[in-house]
Amino acid sequence: MKKILSAILSLTMILALVAAMGISASAKDGDVLYEVNFKGDDKYAPADFCVLKGDGTLATTVSDDGKSATITYVGTAAGRAFWGGAIKGFTYGEGKQYTIAMKMAIATYDNNGTLASNNAGVFINMPENTEAQYLLDLGYKSLVGYYGCPNVRHVMSYGAGGKAIGTLYYGDAYVTDAKYLSTVDAEGFVDIAFVVDGANVKVFINNVYIDEYDAFNTGLLDVAGNLGLSVYLYNPNAAITLKDAVVYEGNTVKNPTYPDYYVEGASVTNYETAKTGDLLFTADFSRNDTGFSARPVSSNANKYTITEDKGYVKFENIGGDAALYYGGIVEGLEITPETRYTTEWKVKTGAKNSGLCFAVPTLHPLNNSINVYGQFIAGKKFASQHGANKITNDIVSEIGSDGYVLVSDIANDADGYASFRVEMHGYTATVYYLNTEGQWVKYNVIDMTNTTKIDGSVTYPHETGFQVCVGFYLYNKGMSAEYKDINIYKGLIISDPEGKLDPVVTEPAPETTEPETPPTTGDSALVFAVIAAISVLGVAVVAKRKEN
Repeated sequence: MKKILSAILSLTMILALVAAMGISASAKDGDVLYEVNFKGDDKYAPADFCVLKGDGTLATTVSDDGKSATITYVGTAAGRAFWGGAIKGFTYGEGKQYTIAMKMAIATYDNNGTLASNNAGVFINMPENTEAQYLLDLGYKSLVGYYGCPNVRHVMSYGAGGKAIGTLYYGDAYVTDAKYLSTVDAEGFVDIAFVVDGANVKVFINNVYIDEYDAFNTGLLDVAGNLGLSVYLYNPNAAITLKDAVVYEGNTVKNPTYPDYYVEGASVTNYETAKTGDLLFTADFSRNDTGFSARPVSSNANKYTITEDKGYVKFENIGGDAALYYGGIVEGLEITPETRYTTEWKVKTGAKNSGLCFAVPTLHPLNNSINVYGQFIAGKKFASQHGANKITNDIVSEIGSDGYVLVSDIANDADGYASFRVEMHGYTATVYYLNTEGQWVKYNVIDMTNTTKIDGSVTYPHETGFQVCVGFYLYNKGMSAEYKDINIYKGLIISDPEGKLDPVVTEPAPETTEPETPPTTGDSALVFAVIAAISVLGVAVVAKRKEN
């Protein structure tokens, strides 16, 4: 009996050791990691940390329990004022997921009978360096979050109210369409939640999906990868109130509502399972989903018209001369040194040039895309570009000092459309046009990693790869262009239609059926040791029972 009691005691001690080591102590989805104390504590010490422009100051009122804070910008001229700080002990990165949820109210005013907004921002990360001068010079620019007023206008944001290009609907201008705005409660509050998954942040208001932004992937994670909570005010007398702010482990937004434009998932054929010549994607400009979201990339005046067949779009510059882009990346179609794609489209331009964007550096906006720019009519000139910069390349014809090449035999069909194809073999893009003889003529070969401009200067190199995109570029006031029948295929369907350049597939070696030995390091070693000890003790107890 003493041996049994001794075994039980030993088992109890081992289990206590397991608990002490925290083997099962890791946070689970929904666990509260921190309840924000706006008065400040050992984790969070909010303060005025940056004021730019203007003559204003911040007036802050915090509730007695520290759960609510109202911050008002007091001044006579617009400025950029921040209040808040880092929440110590939490960092962003791969495998880390948080939800930062709170109630938010932003002051509005009556503008001659129209509800208007004083705008405010809420940001949920902070730089490692929180010195005042650093934050003043650079740190504030790395903040990521939300800006605007939920029932008037809003947008994904970075820095001092900068308009971030969201993954879906928004582009980089305010959303003012009533059906995408939020309803405030009787006290003027909405529930707002930021779900951060690795390097991606999604925003939900009143449990409705607003947008998402891969801002941290642009390098902001390296600069400001720490969890934080801060507010930003710009207009005189603008005010924001936050209350009941909590940081949770994982995604605590359950069963959110998605707007009608949103479709989860991408209708793109899997590249790995497709064969040369298989259709991977057909552009549908009525889509706004996680596979393809065509949107303007400019806050300048532009207009786009989509017909019912969804494969047609007319893009117009209705403002002044300015670089305008419209389109987006095709999710799932990454460009690597081994991939092979062919993109085709038909294009009809007006009196000036348009650009056809077919690849964009990974994690860069469409205005950094590789494109072909021209009028696309016989006897006219066109050029290869990186963004709006004409770049050097392997021109088949003689290149002019202005970067353009004259094309004399391009074919325009009865409706005025020219046909183009671009083959992308790794980072090399070969551009073809259909000539009057019905033949595909090689216009240019572009090294997409070479950003040397015609004048010999360099834009900047890209070392992170590329993604396939479908987009368009306009500049001149009054310019318009029409595009349709845009398809993306696997393989090089002009130069290698039979897939002879496809990589040779080597059959993998048969997998061994011998089970792997579990690792015996760290917590895992302790777990296995505990299990072994428990097993031994169990056997000992059973054996003793048999003896008795």
